[in-house]
Amino acid sequence: MNNIQKFIGIFFIFLSLVMQPKMVEAVDCSRTSNFIDSQMPLAVNNLTVNPDMPNGTVIFKQNFLSGQTLSAYCNASNISYQAYIEHSYSSRPYSASPWKGGPYPQATIYQTGVPGIGVMMAANNSPFPSDKKFKTPTQENINRDYRYNNSHITLLLIKTGNVRPGTIRGMNLPTGIIRFKAPGTNFLWARVKIQGTINIVSQTCNVSNVNVPMGQHKIGDKLTTTGATTDWVDASIRLTNCPRFYGTLNDGNNTYYNYTTGASNTGTYTKNILGVSISPNTSIIDNSQGIMSIKSTTNSAKGVAIQLAEFSNGFNQYIKFGNLLNYTLLNNNRTTFTIPLKARYIQTESKVTPGRADATATFTLTYK
Repeated sequence: MNNIQKFIGIFFIFLSLVMQPKMVEAVDCSRTSNFIDSQMPLAVNNLTVNPDMPNGTVIFKQNFLSGQTLSAYCNASNISYQAYIEHSYSSRPYSASPWKGGPYPQATIYQTGVPGIGVMMAANNSPFPSDKKFKTPTQENINRDYRYNNSHITLLLIKTGNVRPGTIRGMNLPTGIIRFKAPGTNFLWARVKIQGTINIVSQTCNVSNVNVPMGQHKIGDKLTTTGATTDWVDASIRLTNCPRFYGTLNDGNNTYYNYTTGASNTGTYTKNILGVSISPNTSIIDNSQGIMSIKSTTNSAKGVAIQLAEFSNGFNQYIKFGNLLNYTLLNNNRTTFTIPLKARYIQTESKVTPGRADATATFTLTYK
């Protein structure tokens, strides 16, 4: 019995030795660079976020550059410690968006007050919050300077859902901070608030059905052989009451604000795109040549079809049904836009039988 008790006593002593936590001494560190307390002005006043832009599209990207080296000095009695750079938020006026995705799929995106637009921050290609380790000190440099060169914070606005027009205000965006951390030490290096406003435009143009008078044609006049055609007639789609298409701004490398120098720059906008696709409500005869059949009724003509083409600066291309034609939308005051189409009859058989030669097609517009 005594031997058993002695064994148990030794066993619990051993456990108490191995399970004690390893103690890390506090490190005496201080900031040796000036504290940066900045307000970054937003680089733009207006953006157009069209409804067919995919969720996850970065509609705005701007870099805050400190323009100086952030530094700290640590005095330690041993080398068993790790120092970090921490990027995080000090305030988030709006709650997190339920949507995740975009350039950082696992990041938390916060609401902005404008439905469908979210915001986040990143640094060193990592979303907030994030830590970056400094190199562990050695015996030779146990008391050392820590330096963070080229410190920056990237602000991103991201499409997260159906967008409603509105104004994004800097005061409603998160405040980003950069901290230095070591055991027993945690101080601010920099704090960046956002100021200014961005007006979000999200509106489509008005459009009506297009009626194309193809005219009356005498057999044997122009339609004399297979492949013969009538003259082109206008079949353009006309858009009215269009908004201003400011575009989006994802050129973060060239869109920045430098705290130290006060320099700022606005990069190149991504222009908005209007796409149109046309699908005939009758059968397709030759998709490479834009030829669609006419309606088949008791009084329909036979041996002819309708051919559609796009005429930007003269003849451009035959319509490939179901494919998108893309048009770049310019940032100007125009409120109308024309998709230049033309139509004509084309003879598809050796003999043409007179009658009605009608057809319909459906066009679909996409705004990005």
